[in-house]
Amino acid sequence: MRAMRKRISNKIEAWCKCSDSHIEVVKVLPMEAAFNHRCHENACNVATLNPRYEVIEGFYKQDSWDGLSLHYWVYDTLTKQYYDPSIGYMSKVTTYYKIRTINTYDYTCIVDIFTEQLKEYKKKFTNPIERLFLWTDGGRIL
Repeated sequence: MRAMRKRISNKIEAWCKCSDSHIEVVKVLPMEAAFNHRCHENACNVATLNPRYEVIEGFYKQDSWDGLSLHYWVYDTLTKQYYDPSIGYMSKVTTYYKIRTINTYDYTCIVDIFTEQLKEYKKKFTNPIERLFLWTDGGRIL
């Protein structure tokens, strides 16, 4: 299972680094963190409470783990800095690949957006057999 996760993560990382993808690596700073595996909701909560923040969708990879995950964090439009309200101090040892900014009107349906994006990326980066294994293993490779 670990080899499969590594292979899929390598596909995602290659796509992120491809010049055609227009995905940038961004530096993300720590902020008070929830540590609750609900990054999409954490980011929307921060942005809703303080409109100077925007929600960012992308992938992240922690140095201590060989997989990439779909992840959400925030961008402070005033300071021009990115912050992670989910993993806090761990952002210092994490690589972030920014894919897009989420529209403010989508914050109320962020769970649906997260679920659909997860499905889309699984289709893009895995084959049917890998998806079967991911399903039976709990599925959180992305």
